[in-house]
Amino acid sequence: MKYCYPKGINSLASIFSFLKKIEFDKENISFVTGKEHTTIRSSCLPIELDVKTNWFWHTFTLELDEASLSFRLLNRHDPQGLHTYYKKYVEQWKIKDFKRNQPPTFIAHVTAWLRYKERLKLAPIKEKYKEINSFLSCHYFIRKSEFKRFMENCPRPNFDINGLEEYFDGKEIQTILKLKRFYNDPYHSLKKANERFSQREIQRYKSILDDLHDSQKIACVTNDDTNLILAGAGTGKTKTLEVKTNYLISSGKFQSDEILLIAYGNKAKEELDDRIGKTLGVAAMTFHGFGRSIVEQHKKRKIIPDVLAEDKAKKRKFIDDEIQRLLAEDQKFIDLAIRYFDDFLFPYKNPFDFDSLGAYYEYLKANEIRCFSTDKMKSYEEVTIGNFLHKNGIEFVYEKLYDKEISEVGFTSYRPDFYLPDFDIYIEHYGMNSNFVAPEYMNPKKYSADRIKKQKIHKLNGTRCIETFSYMKQNNTLLSFLEEQLKNRGVIFNPIPKEEYLDKLKDLGAVSKLSDLCERAINLTRTMNHSVESLREVVNQSNTPSLHAAINILEPLLEHYEKHLSTNNTVDFDTMINDAIDIIQNGNFRCPYKVIMVDEYQDISSPRADIIKAIQEKYPDVIVFGVGDDWQAIYRFSGSDLRLTYNFFDEFGAGTEESLMKTFRFNDGINKVATRFILENECQKKREFEAEGVDDARIHVIKATEKEQEEKIKDIISWIGEKVESDTKDIIEGKDKHRTILLLNRYKYKKPKYFNELVTFAKSKGLGIKFQSCHASKGKEAGYVIIMDMMKGKNGFPAEKIEHPLIELLLPKLESYEHAEERRIFYVALTRAKQRVFILSIEENCSEFVNKLRGYGKKLIDETSIKASPDSLNVTDLSCPECKTGRLVKNKENTYSFCANIPLCDYRLYYCKKCGGSRKRVGEFQVCKDNQCNAKTPTCPKCSGDLKPTTGKYGKFWACYSWDCNGSKDWRIYEKDADVYKMEYEDSVLSGK
Repeated sequence: MKYCYPKGINSLASIFSFLKKIEFDKENISFVTGKEHTTIRSSCLPIELDVKTNWFWHTFTLELDEASLSFRLLNRHDPQGLHTYYKKYVEQWKIKDFKRNQPPTFIAHVTAWLRYKERLKLAPIKEKYKEINSFLSCHYFIRKSEFKRFMENCPRPNFDINGLEEYFDGKEIQTILKLKRFYNDPYHSLKKANERFSQREIQRYKSILDDLHDSQKIACVTNDDTNLILAGAGTGKTKTLEVKTNYLISSGKFQSDEILLIAYGNKAKEELDDRIGKTLGVAAMTFHGFGRSIVEQHKKRKIIPDVLAEDKAKKRKFIDDEIQRLLAEDQKFIDLAIRYFDDFLFPYKNPFDFDSLGAYYEYLKANEIRCFSTDKMKSYEEVTIGNFLHKNGIEFVYEKLYDKEISEVGFTSYRPDFYLPDFDIYIEHYGMNSNFVAPEYMNPKKYSADRIKKQKIHKLNGTRCIETFSYMKQNNTLLSFLEEQLKNRGVIFNPIPKEEYLDKLKDLGAVSKLSDLCERAINLTRTMNHSVESLREVVNQSNTPSLHAAINILEPLLEHYEKHLSTNNTVDFDTMINDAIDIIQNGNFRCPYKVIMVDEYQDISSPRADIIKAIQEKYPDVIVFGVGDDWQAIYRFSGSDLRLTYNFFDEFGAGTEESLMKTFRFNDGINKVATRFILENECQKKREFEAEGVDDARIHVIKATEKEQEEKIKDIISWIGEKVESDTKDIIEGKDKHRTILLLNRYKYKKPKYFNELVTFAKSKGLGIKFQSCHASKGKEAGYVIIMDMMKGKNGFPAEKIEHPLIELLLPKLESYEHAEERRIFYVALTRAKQRVFILSIEENCSEFVNKLRGYGKKLIDETSIKASPDSLNVTDLSCPECKTGRLVKNKENTYSFCANIPLCDYRLYYCKKCGGSRKRVGEFQVCKDNQCNAKTPTCPKCSGDLKPTTGKYGKFWACYSWDCNGSKDWRIYEKDADVYKMEYEDSVLSGK
């Protein structure tokens, strides 16, 4: 047996000669102080101790027969108390030294005293342990708020027993260790306690919960202050809500009139009302309906929704009519509108923001680039120039062939951007910054060299050319500079009358686009509880002229809309929500609900969340359940803010998150692909679903071209008609559901014109088919899904179109992960099918989503069950080396490949006519890359096509037979001597051998 200092004090004991250790057996006692080790017989110990007190330690002396020994003991061990304790027990002979019946030795008393002193801690420790154990054994779900209050009143006790373990028995030490673990991670113990309660509760209410999956049962009995239930596609969200509501009522926790169900839209509200509300007597409302009830309760009268709020078509006509009236009567508005049309109608993006020529082309294709003169142009900066010339009555020709001498600089043709025929002036616009350097993807060295050549052409021919640059657009000097240069050269400005100009804009659809923008802006301004003043405050913080221009136009329209509501004493749905928030915050609403369940929570917007938060602030005991799926959040365009899901507990307070972990809709073949795809965005909440196991791939990618989709869809329908029985052989219930097909497109307006033919064809195969947009398909299911038009570009998937800055300002912050919401839309499309998904990949412009799926491998993605369309086989897997994003497509004669981004990208790869291999351009020849062949062919200097030997009235010459050279099927003749193109085998080629 021994006594020693706790760890960490031994070093001090060594330095100051403190009593470091006492060791003893039945005969001897050893005292260790610093480096000294003293051993004496136990029987020699005196009965009295001589103790002297110091600031930090006590000194006690043992007077032996032959000598005296002194030791220092730290104050923490209270030697004075030790002396009293020692003397008391010596006098009464209460302590026995081991098994011997003799007077107690000093060490026995030291040991007994230390044990006594340390065990004084045990009583409060045991009491604390009992208190915590009792709390965690509650027969109800312990909420985070209750646990927080408990912890505030249950401070951590002192249970430091390092080096003193021998003074406690095993059970006592286990109690101390359990307390340590609890205080180190109290919320882990809370979680375990609630898990134990949940399992007991599930057994207790087995009759109510028995039909559910384990994860659904846990979601039903979870009852924290705030609760987020992540319900994935097909996991039985509504069923869980239904059973949970029944459980809360049947268990006596709440009355039916204390529970409120809030749905995102009317359809969802009607479903909740039919399945839960009417059956269990629970209120089911939309957010608008809830807001309306609060306002009506406060004002003690009915609130009338405006007709414009209930009829989108009427609201659009209302906005159109007001824009037309302002354009006809209000000169200020006319000037604002014309400036907006001139400068900001198109979603401009700096050319230097792109990382490849192909990315720039995709931007141009995704957003319309047509001048008011109806000319299609190759950049928005050129559109700005074209609109300026058109508006000022300056006639121009876009990219007219320059008809003067150009051969000296090495050009075979030259088309300046703009030519003004009335003044014989050219305008060249260059995509260069203020250092006169083009973006890297434009090959800046060649771009700069070509600019010098063009300058030389104009100098040699004495033609006048005005140069403008991208940097001028960035610093808003482009048009003022151009105007000055034109006037200096005698160009006469003859501005089109405003009425004529506006009529032109109407004919081109510009006014209709403005109406689209204003309708969305008014809706979002109301939804996000903004006013013109609050928008201006935000806009004033940034120097964005397009935003100021758009708000100037929006202001009179918004005022007119608000005046309409005031005049008619009506409200729109957003007013109901915003007014309700004020009423709650001002304490003018008595909340009858103790539980609020929000369906489709991932679609919630900030004002809707503010209603719940306002109630929480006034009624802290109200329990909030958010039920939704961040993987299916696809309504940012209407104000939904996914951050409210990601940061749920930051918004509403600490609580519990649970997930429904089994999908009852689709099989594991679809599940693996969809889950892998959506989780590539690491911001999405992580979870894995259980799904019905299958042995084969259930996602099919079919190669097609845009023109061949109809035939491929019919091929898919035929294949399904033959396969459907085997796919559903193990399914007994609901077999007819599996004979349905859902045809999906990213866009509603792209419903195929031949859809009625598809309906008839499907019916002949014993199948039904419906068309929907991917957005509209949310919540739907079918046996099979066909996703068409999987391509990139303006009408592609993912959508590439840039949002207007004003709309972007009004919407929740855009996620940093590229195409984050488009990915979720695609996930929704994939998870509508119970059996199989068929993806029609438009190969000439293949979607990056399809390319991503192909990377998952043949075990997950099938590309062989249905044959590719004939033309799609001409599309290669090679990317265009020039623009980087276009795929190379073989022509029908298989003589060359061209870039799918044509006409923006004119790259071609010609094949060797001798061996069919690929070739490279070397000077004036195309040379076969195969060293065994090494054939050479002269090339057309304009289109890089092959020149062919022929004979005319002037003898032998080379000619180009290409659409690109002259836009017709006539021979394009280069009347030069044949020896211009010297080749080793020239004679044999010219002779036709």
